[in-house]
Amino acid sequence: MITNSNKKYEKIFGIKIYVLSALNFNYLGKKKKANLDIENAISGTKDIKNKDYLDAMVVSSMINFQQQNYRENQTIFSKLNASETWYSKTMGANWVMNKNLIEILTHIELDNIDYADARLESFLFKNKEYLKTDNRASVFLKYLKISYTNPERIRKPEFMKSFYNSVETKPAFREDIYIISFFAYLKSKMLGTDIYETTLNLVKTET
Repeated sequence: MITNSNKKYEKIFGIKIYVLSALNFNYLGKKKKANLDIENAISGTKDIKNKDYLDAMVVSSMINFQQQNYRENQTIFSKLNASETWYSKTMGANWVMNKNLIEILTHIELDNIDYADARLESFLFKNKEYLKTDNRASVFLKYLKISYTNPERIRKPEFMKSFYNSVETKPAFREDIYIISFFAYLKSKMLGTDIYETTLNLVKTET
C-alpha cells in the first residue's frame, strides 16, 4: 500500500535511489537492469538544474560509455550546456571532472581526436590549480594523452610499468568508482580488452 508519506519520500529520494541502483547493477555486470534504472532516474524530473538529475545524467554517460553507446552520450552532453562556472559552483569540482573526462573519452572512442585533444587541453588549463592537488588525476590525464597521441606505445611493457608505478593506490573501501572506471579504460587499452569487462574485473579486485 502506497501512503502519502511514501509518495513524499519517493518524490524526495526517488532519483537518488534509481541512480544508486543503476550504479550497483552496472558494476555487478547486470547491464539491462542498470539501463532501466538510470532511465527511470532521468525521467524522474524535467528540471535540468536539479542536482539529482545532473548526477543521473553523468552516471548515465558513464554507463553508456562502458557499454559503447557513444552516440547516446553525445545527446546527453548536448543537454549539459550550462557554464563550467555554474556546474562547479552547483555540483563541485569532482562532478565537473567526471563529466568532462567521460565526454573526452567518448570523443576519443568516436575517433574525434582533434576535438578530444582540444577539450583535454582546455580542461588542463582551466583546472591547473585543482590538478596540482590531485596527483592521480594528473597522472591519468598525462597517460591518457599519450594513449591517443602515441597509440603504438600503449601496449608496450614499459608504458604499463611506468603507469602503474606512477599511480597512487588506495584501500578498496576508499576508492572512488569513477577513478576505478577511468583507470580501467586505460588498462583495457593497454591489454586490448573490452572496456566494460575490464572495468568489472578491476572492480572485483578492488572489493
